[in-house]
Amino acid sequence: MSAVGPILFLDLATTTGWCDGLPVKGEKPQSGSVRLAYQGATPGEKYDALVQFIGARFAVTRYQYLVWEAPLDPRSMGGKTNVNTARTLITLAGICDLLATSYGVRPYEVHVSTVKSFILNGRRVTGAQKKTAIIEAVTAAGYSPSDDNEADAIAGWLFAANKLAGRPVDELLPLLRK
Repeated sequence: MSAVGPILFLDLATTTGWCDGLPVKGEKPQSGSVRLAYQGATPGEKYDALVQFIGARFAVTRYQYLVWEAPLDPRSMGGKTNVNTARTLITLAGICDLLATSYGVRPYEVHVSTVKSFILNGRRVTGAQKKTAIIEAVTAAGYSPSDDNEADAIAGWLFAANKLAGRPVDELLPLLRK
């Protein structure tokens, strides 16, 4: 198993969940959530806030990977979003790709369904139960997310550590697999 450097995972939204750390047995990553801009902010202000947030993290840590959830196709969301929200989420993902490339960090985009299937061990959950199930899963694994954005970021980081670093699932999620 090759050594992998630090991974930064982002659950992109106006309130973005983040989780970062080294995928090493016994090491817990740091996590949180950050509101990119105030209520009513322009898309440009949100984009600038993401650039500032990532830039500040890149200034302190030499990440090997920047990983983020791919934005969902708004056509698949059953009318629960609008073109402005879809445009913002797609642009936030593009900014991640741009900054990773600019800083020499490997970009990696994952689909939300892949992360959810991983963290829930294949258990099918629908609708509003998804957020609760993710929070319960990461809490059972020993984390204390402050909100669903942070919980999604922790789940994503655990998936990325498993996928990119080849860390066995039983090292990362021992409480979920018993």
